[in-house]
Order: sequence, then structure tokens, then C-alpha cells
Amino acid sequence: MVRGRKKDLTVPPTRQLTLQRDYRARKARYISELEERCSRAEEENVRLRRELELARATIPFAPPREVYTLFLGAGVIRATA
Repeated sequence: MVRGRKKDLTVPPTRQLTLQRDYRARKARYISELEERCSRAEEENVRLRRELELARATIPFAPPREVYTLFLGAGVIRATA
């Protein structure tokens, strides 16, 4: 069911009608581009998570080195153990 008045194709479109049509077309194109970017980002995220899991599985576990930070006045000294 179509809402609103039927289009009278004999009357030339007004400037406002043309601007509205162009705006809706730009908005639809922008939304479709955003959806495409979102899907590509989600696919890249899945790919990167797989790569990270593979890297974590293949690299032997090394415990993190302890870092000691000393604040002496304006300077910072870092020592690793």
C-alpha cells in the first residue's frame, strides 16, 4: 500500500523536490558505504583474531619481564629484571 498523494508527472518537479530527492539519494549511498566499511572492518577483525590465536599457539610462552620504574625528580629511570 502506497501512502501519500499520487505523483502528477505532468507538473515539472520543483527545486525543493529535486533537492529532497538528491539528499535522499546521497544519504542512501552514504549509508550503504558505511555498511560496506563496517562489514569489511568486521571481516578484518575476524581475520586478525585468527592470526593472533595462531601466533599465540605457535610462539612458546615467555613470562613477561618485570619492569621497575623509579621516579627521581623530573626524570624517570626504568630498570628491567
